Amino acid sequence: MKERPMRTIKNFSLILATLGFILTPALGLAREDKPTAPASDAKNFCTRIANVTGEVNSKLVKVDQDRGSKRTEVFNQLKERKESRVKQVQEKRDQAKADLDERLSDLESDALTEAQLSALAAFRAAVAAAQEVRKAAVDKAMADFRTSQESLVTKRQDAIKANATTFKADVAAAMAKAKTDCAASVDPATVRRTLMSAQQAAKDKFQQANKDLDKLGGQIKNLTQTRNQAVRDANQAFKAALETARQNLKAAFAQS
Repeated sequence: MKERPMRTIKNFSLILATLGFILTPALGLAREDKPTAPASDAKNFCTRIANVTGEVNSKLVKVDQDRGSKRTEVFNQLKERKESRVKQVQEKRDQAKADLDERLSDLESDALTEAQLSALAAFRAAVAAAQEVRKAAVDKAMADFRTSQESLVTKRQDAIKANATTFKADVAAAMAKAKTDCAASVDPATVRRTLMSAQQAAKDKFQQANKDLDKLGGQIKNLTQTRNQAVRDANQAFKAALETARQNLKAAFAQS
């Protein structure tokens, strides 16, 4: 009955790794210039700051697209697993029903009296009722698990998206300040240091915000245990009902 939820969690590390490269162009740019760059280089530095804004924005858009694709992939995987599990469960139910019908047909062919046929009909009805009760309980357990799992995944991805939005805003603000400082003829070494500091702060803030998010592993493990226990309880109740029906049938045949 396992849904393999840990595969879903691993996808988030790919998202974070992708987001992390955003800083590279701007930081690399800042490292190209020496703190003691001459006045002619200062102009080039500020020109590159202006030009790189569009490049950084393009990368941020690309990361958003990649994150959207990854989000779609995650939920497609959950959907595929759900459909596969539902199909497997239905196949097992159909096979179990076919086996029961075959056995009951054999018993009916051996029935010699109206009382025995009546007992068989009662047995069939009791088993069918027990199957429906178990089916409803198992279906609910599986549906509750999937709904809760999807809610956890959605909540975490939405939180990462919000953190990424804040990160992009911080990067944009750092770039805007660098351009403003250059336009105001602020010392290029100071502009460079301020930009690098702001970028690093944005990166640290983003990474810490994601570290602070609740981990999915333990929560999904709890959901899995709850689902599995519900399924075990349903199976135990079914077995008990089946045994009662069997004993009733045995007694009826013994008396006939």
